[in-house]
Amino acid sequence: MKSILHIVDLINEWLGRLMAVVVVAAVFIITYGVVMRYVFKNPIPVVFELTIYPLAAVYALSAGYALLHNAHVNVEAVTQRLSPKNRQILAIITFPVFVLFCLALMWGGYQWAWKSYLMNETTGSAWGLTLYPFKFALPIGATLLLLQGIVKLIRDMHLLTQDPKGNGQEGER
Repeated sequence: MKSILHIVDLINEWLGRLMAVVVVAAVFIITYGVVMRYVFKNPIPVVFELTIYPLAAVYALSAGYALLHNAHVNVEAVTQRLSPKNRQILAIITFPVFVLFCLALMWGGYQWAWKSYLMNETTGSAWGLTLYPFKFALPIGATLLLLQGIVKLIRDMHLLTQDPKGNGQEGER
């Protein structure tokens, strides 16, 4: 069981690092586009397409990485007042809402991407970038987020059973 949890962690860690590279590449492309447009008065029309769609994919595919590193936004005004044990209990109680959210993203994202694939949707520009690969990032990212959430749930439940006083680290790996 531990190896499966570790594999999910590794996938999200690897993908998160890959998405960081995509962000750095996008920054360089945007900078190049701005310099070409404003310094050399020679705009590059594909700069928008080369950055906006990959960055949208980054947003979707980095969710599992963010959960792995406990980087999602929390309502800390409430959770900071709870003991580690009660935070784990709250995470377990609210897990079904998390699952519903992920399933909605997976289902809706898949429908959206599949329709794009069937019609071979493009950006409509002269370059005509195919969009469905970027749209499939949403259901893939939601799936990885759900898997990481399941891993977190298993670890939270394990910590509660191993340390009934709740003195362990939340989200400990």
